[in-house]
Amino acid sequence: MPSQTELAVQFVTEVFGVKVRKGSGLHHLYHLFAVANIVGGFGGGDHEQALALLHDIYDNTRIPQGTIEALFDRLIPVELRLLHIRRDLPWAMRKAQEVDTISVCNESVALVMLADKIDNLMTTDRLITGLEAPARNEYWSRFNAQDAMQSRFYFDFVDAARKNPEISGDEGNFQTRCALSELIEYVNNVWPDGAL
Repeated sequence: MPSQTELAVQFVTEVFGVKVRKGSGLHHLYHLFAVANIVGGFGGGDHEQALALLHDIYDNTRIPQGTIEALFDRLIPVELRLLHIRRDLPWAMRKAQEVDTISVCNESVALVMLADKIDNLMTTDRLITGLEAPARNEYWSRFNAQDAMQSRFYFDFVDAARKNPEISGDEGNFQTRCALSELIEYVNNVWPDGAL
């Protein structure tokens, strides 16, 4: 019987195909596999890696929830609903939803959310390092929010993650604490003037 990760690899490969991301122009699969790799690197198991591969499924496809429920263990669809950000909401409301979620979610969801943000900022850091203000502004123009709004979101996201006991409290595990530390490093690389 295939693992949840093996099922997720097959599923997202079929569903996402050659779809690209607007910010980097890279295939969306690259992002999904990168997030799963980051999760695995922090010690996430089969469940968390499958969740990482599937984390954008409801946001970027029209796959019905019943399809996911039929293919994957019962916890994955529940956690995917926590990761789902409605694309019809304005950008600020979507980001507020992410901040709210990271402040209260369980370890598996937290690890995937942190890995997602790490991958986003790894790509951003690679693409904007050394750019002067006009080129940096051009980069941020590809997104729904500019540099200042993005930085505010990431600072709020980190603050909320620090308040989640599943991440940084006494109950928090080593995996999520390490992931949060790495995210903070990338936030500080991308926005060095507002270092955390």
